[in-house]
Amino acid sequence: RNPLFILWIIFSVLFIGLQAMGPIGPHDSGLYHLQTIQWLSSFPIVPGLGNLHGRLAFNNAIFLYNAALNISIWSNKTHHLANGVLLLIFYARIGLSLSRLLLKKSTFQGLDLFLLLLIPAIINLSFRQASTTHTGFSLWLIGLIIGVELWYLLYDNSLTSKRMFEIVFTIVLLSSVGVAIKLSFIGFGFLSSVIALFVWLRANFEGFNISEKIRKTVLFSLPPILILVPWIIRSVILSGYIAFPNTMTVIKKDWRVPVKTAIDYERKIKAWAKQPGVDPKIVLENSNWIKPWIKEKIKYKFDIILPVIMFIS
Repeated sequence: RNPLFILWIIFSVLFIGLQAMGPIGPHDSGLYHLQTIQWLSSFPIVPGLGNLHGRLAFNNAIFLYNAALNISIWSNKTHHLANGVLLLIFYARIGLSLSRLLLKKSTFQGLDLFLLLLIPAIINLSFRQASTTHTGFSLWLIGLIIGVELWYLLYDNSLTSKRMFEIVFTIVLLSSVGVAIKLSFIGFGFLSSVIALFVWLRANFEGFNISEKIRKTVLFSLPPILILVPWIIRSVILSGYIAFPNTMTVIKKDWRVPVKTAIDYERKIKAWAKQPGVDPKIVLENSNWIKPWIKEKIKYKFDIILPVIMFIS
C-alpha cells in the first residue's frame, strides 16, 4: 500500500546485494574469522579447543550465525550473505521513516529524523561491511535497534501495556545477544535493559497482582538465561574460563588454557585498542597512547565525527 516504501526496499536489495558480492574484509577475516567459522561448520565442540589457538576460545556468537548459513550454495561464502540480511532489516526501518516524511500519511516523529540522519553512515558502512565477517558490525546494528526501541519506550505516550512489554522484552533479548557476540557490549546492554525495566515497572507495576508480577519477571529473565547460560557453558568448554581471556573466573580443568596465555591475550587486546602494533609492555605502562589514539580516531569521519555531531545536535 506504500509505493515509496516498495521502491526503497527494491533499491536496498539491489544496492546491498551489489556490495555483498565484493571481496571479504577486514584483515581479521583472513586472520582467524574464516577459520573459526569453518571449524564450527565441520566439527562438534571440543573441550580445550583454545589450546590449539587462543582465538578459537574467544566464543563470539556471531560466528555461530555465520556457521549456520554455511550450507549448500553458501558453503564458504557466508560473508556474502550474513551481514546483508541484517543490513536489509535496518534499511527497511529507515525506509519507513522516509516514507512517513515524504508522504505525510502519519505523524513524523523525532525518531524518524534520527534514522534519516543515519542514512550517510549506513550507506558508507554498506560499502565496507556488506561482505565481511566483522564482529563489531552486528553490534552496531543491534545497538541502534535497542536505541530505537528505547526511544519508543521513553517518548511515545500512546503505548499500551502489551506494547511496552514487547519493547522491554526485545531490549533485554537483544542486549543478551549483544553480550554473547562481544563482552564489551555488556555496559550498553545492561544499562539499556535496566532503563527499560525501570520505565516499564514505573508505568505498570501498580496494576499487576502478585502472580502477574512473578510471571512477567520470569519472562524477562528468560532471554539472559536461555542465551547467556549456554554461552557461558560453551566458553568454559572451549577454554576453561567463563569469558576468555578474562582471568577473573577460572575453571579448574585439565584442558584449561594456561592462565599465562590468557593474561597475554588480555594484555594484547587492551594494548591493541589503545595503540595497534605497539608492544603491550610499552602501551600499558603509561598514558602516552592517548594523544596518538585521539589523532587516529578523528580521521574516522563517518564512524566517529558524524555521530558525535549528530549527538550534540
